[in-house]
Amino acid sequence: MDKNSFLTVYGKAHVRALTPENIKAAFKKTGVWPFNPNVVTAEMLAPSKDTSCEAHVPLPPDDPAIDVLATMLRKLAKIDEAEDEPISEAPIAGPSNTKQDVINEAIEGLSQTKLAHLISTTLTTSHDTMPTTLTHTISHPQPSPLLSIQPTTETEVLLLAALQESHKRNLLNEAYCVKAKGALQFQEEKKKKKKRQGTLPDGLPRVLTGDRFYEERVNFEKERRAEEREKENRKDLRAEWKAAKEKWQQAEDTRKVLKERETAKYEEALAVWKAANEGQGCGCGCGRGRGRGGGSAGQKPVMAAIPKRVPPPLLKDFLAGRTGTGLAEEEEGEHFTSDDDDESNSDDETTNSEDR
Repeated sequence: MDKNSFLTVYGKAHVRALTPENIKAAFKKTGVWPFNPNVVTAEMLAPSKDTSCEAHVPLPPDDPAIDVLATMLRKLAKIDEAEDEPISEAPIAGPSNTKQDVINEAIEGLSQTKLAHLISTTLTTSHDTMPTTLTHTISHPQPSPLLSIQPTTETEVLLLAALQESHKRNLLNEAYCVKAKGALQFQEEKKKKKKRQGTLPDGLPRVLTGDRFYEERVNFEKERRAEEREKENRKDLRAEWKAAKEKWQQAEDTRKVLKERETAKYEEALAVWKAANEGQGCGCGCGRGRGRGGGSAGQKPVMAAIPKRVPPPLLKDFLAGRTGTGLAEEEEGEHFTSDDDDESNSDDETTNSEDR
């Protein structure tokens, strides 16, 4: 029998087994038809675990030792409840009236189970069998709509607000994780696609002797080699850019040192020139030939020409095939104009007007 003939075989068995007589016999056994509520007695019924006031394990215990321990705990709980009640002169019904009697009864019951080694006075040997641990699957908890609870106290309001805030954060984190996972998967697929060098360009079956497959394979190899060459070229251009950037930084540092030195010389010479003019009383007249002094103390000092700052080489220019030398050549004859130069030019204009 296989999956093709399964329905045929099952159909024959289904028709032969599910006869009206068999169906009626099954209904009669459970009291469904004809209706007979006395078929299922009270001893056969089990209490509802959802509405029961006693604790229940996921599966009924099949170990006598568990029954003995459960009976002991139940009797001890009843004795504790009886001690809390008012003292009665009537004796307590049952063979066990005290906690010691209940414990002795439990010890006697455990001596007949596989846990007898726990209460035995004899030493344990290597020939004794190790008791096995029985595990049972715990039933899944039923979810309850916590966010739909109507709070009645201030504490419940605060707790519900904290729960809602935590739920919002979880939703945002889930959305971010989904987006990050998609981006990571895209990057991984992209890396796998680059590393793949199989016979088939797109991973699909092809007739290896076909012209179309041969052309696709040739184009695939050309693209792969071009990507490798481009990658190596970008690596070399990046190294050239780093070397050019270091050379530009050295030239820029030299230019800054030259600018500071020439600026200091110019300011010192300008201060000496101003002091000499003030000592001779120059520059106080109202026009040409009206000054009270004997003329200028000398020509005003001029600041030396400082090369203008050259823009640093950019990586995108190197990757585009430009080395940046053209930019430097275009700006080679220009000079840098700083704020100090503007101030010196304004001082020149003021002095010239005073001389006139």
